[in-house]
Amino acid sequence: MGAIDFDKIAKRYQALCELVPLRPVTKRAQYAAAVEHLSRLLDAGGANQGHPLAGLVEALGEMIQAYEKRQAPAPDAAPREVLRYLMAQHGLKQTDLADIASQGTISDVLSGRRAIGKPLAKKLAARFHVAAAVFLQVKRPQPDPSHGKHRCRSPAAGSPLPALSSCRRPASAERSLRRRVCSMYG
Repeated sequence: MGAIDFDKIAKRYQALCELVPLRPVTKRAQYAAAVEHLSRLLDAGGANQGHPLAGLVEALGEMIQAYEKRQAPAPDAAPREVLRYLMAQHGLKQTDLADIASQGTISDVLSGRRAIGKPLAKKLAARFHVAAAVFLQVKRPQPDPSHGKHRCRSPAAGSPLPALSSCRRPASAERSLRRRVCSMYG
């Protein structure tokens, strides 16, 4: 293997960075530019693994993802706290979200007087470029102490199965289903 010409690499890297931002994303403006460049690369066919730009798309996507992870609010935060955090990060006031919901609605959400419903969560998600799930309250059911012979734990977070209702005297079919579900969760 021959000697590495670092000057040649530096010049080509600099030329590439002038076209596509291949540096760690640390600011919101860099993030917006990187997302725009990624979109253009994907439109040019970079989503296809066999395309010559596929490696560039992957590298830029990982830089964008790293920035998003650093900027994301805590996953266990209440939806109103997520909204408050994102508003602060974007320098927004309640009135700045008038295209999404009234100032009164936003105020009620931030004060805890109102929950964020699915339609509002979708609008907020589109506005802040995050998943709608961050604005929806996930109820994590607790084990029911009234269970008879078996101990049933709540489904794991993200489980597609709903928590079963109280089972003081369930019908035999429901009891069978409950035991199967309970055995799945330990």
